Amino acid sequence: AGVDSAQLIKEFMKKFPLMPKLVLVLKQFLLQRDLNEVFTGGIGSYSLIMLVVSFLQLHPRKDAAMQNANVGVLLMEFFELYGRNFNYTNTGIRVTRGGSYFSKKNL
Repeated sequence: AGVDSAQLIKEFMKKFPLMPKLVLVLKQFLLQRDLNEVFTGGIGSYSLIMLVVSFLQLHPRKDAAMQNANVGVLLMEFFELYGRNFNYTNTGIRVTRGGSYFSKKNL
């Protein structure tokens, strides 16, 4: 599973060249707030990467995935989506087949 996950991340890095930059900034943001460790209630690297991938997959502007997109704007939009608008209780993310949201009630 670990090898498959690493391969999946490599594929996403090719498809979304800004993904590593966004993840790096977000990891630093979480570190400064002691939210970077799962065992203390934070979010792990793999989960963070999947959130960024989902964000880029489902972004309404197709240019968001391009190398020349504004990383600062994307970062603010990421915070707006996952910090203000996303319904964690009822909604899950799926990164396979181009990405989608799903209702947790249907599980």
